[in-house]
Amino acid sequence: ATDAQGNYLLRTVRPIGYYIPLDGPVGGMVQAQQRHGMRPAHIHFLISAPGYRELTTALYIAGDEHLEDDVVFGASGDLVAEIKPRDPACPIPGLPSVHFNFSLSRESAADKLSGRVGADPGQITAGDVKAERPYGSPPAEISAEAETKKGGILAGLFRGR
Repeated sequence: ATDAQGNYLLRTVRPIGYYIPLDGPVGGMVQAQQRHGMRPAHIHFLISAPGYRELTTALYIAGDEHLEDDVVFGASGDLVAEIKPRDPACPIPGLPSVHFNFSLSRESAADKLSGRVGADPGQITAGDVKAERPYGSPPAEISAEAETKKGGILAGLFRGR
């Protein structure tokens, strides 16, 4: 949550870099390119506010040895944050801190009409919208049209129905 000025406080552990799994097809591609498979240290964020599009991003820690050669090319200079060891502006005295301003885009009319759930997974199961038909089944008008047009290569599959 934020205060009235949009300020937020988050307390977490200092992240470390890690290897991506190298045992599947992606690992095969990484090894074929003779790359190391390391991700730089980063913290994931999913940020939302009413009337705005959600933002999924990560902050990368300045000084990590793999910022320049992130195996998934995710580290961007705009997303690199400096850890300040003893920041007098930190609301928790004595702890290292990071200052970073996130910007959210306003939700568009198309976003509102699309039915996107966004960053609120509770909306998926809210139950305020009933399914018009079972998941995966075509709309009634398409089903009715298909019943009258059962010719062609696959016509044999529909005979006798």
